[in-house]
Amino acid sequence: MLRIDPSKIGEVTLSLFVEHQMYSQTFSSAPQGILGHIVRFLNQYQIRPDQLRGIEVSMNGGTFTGVRTATTIANMFHLAFGTRLSGEDRYLSASYTGEPRL
Repeated sequence: MLRIDPSKIGEVTLSLFVEHQMYSQTFSSAPQGILGHIVRFLNQYQIRPDQLRGIEVSMNGGTFTGVRTATTIANMFHLAFGTRLSGEDRYLSASYTGEPRL
């Protein structure tokens, strides 16, 4: 299971749950850098994208662009590899719960 957490502005935290272990790493990143961080993070633990049993996206805080990018990546994994999304088999939609930044 991979968890993508873009809830802090300018950061993304990736968590990987493998058997009974959890690995987590926080990256300084603009939303467009999230996919590259995911690829490097999975490679670090020798996990191929098709081996993921699920993917989850935190939709609390951060920016709408960060949440939207993370949900788009999760949906891409679902389409390409059949990865389960937050325990469901349907697509994720970005919802923004953070403070407006007008």
